[in-house]
Order: sequence, then structure tokens, then C-alpha cells
Amino acid sequence: MLDPRDRAYVEAQADPHVREVMLCALTTYRMADVLAVGDPVPALSLARLGSDEAVRLDAPRDRPLVLIFGSYT
Repeated sequence: MLDPRDRAYVEAQADPHVREVMLCALTTYRMADVLAVGDPVPALSLARLGSDEAVRLDAPRDRPLVLIFGSYT
């Protein structure tokens, strides 16, 4: 299902070809299985900056863990 904000953005495009490409991209590459607040942490290992150590995200913790997924480029 397409997010209403995405649908509104696509429908606001004047060129029908642009709308078609955007709609195709949004429906093809959006993952239906997304994390929600309170979901278990995925079993991932991340390298620590400046170290050879790895951090397991699903390891037990004594404090909350916040995951921010995104691109900063």
C-alpha cells in the first residue's frame, strides 16, 4: 500500500510519464516489512569506528537502543 503522502506527491506531478516512473519506483522498492517502535532489534553486527570490534545490535542492553536508518549524502 502506498503512503498517502507519497501518493499526493506523485499525483501533484504534471507530467504523466514522471508520475508513472515515480509510482513504479515507490511500489517496487518500498519494503512492506518495516520496523516499528517497540519491534525487536534485527540481528545485525556493525563495525565500531576506529576499532576492529563489532557490535551486535540484538545483544542484551541495560539501556534503550535507537536505530536511525537514512542517507546523509
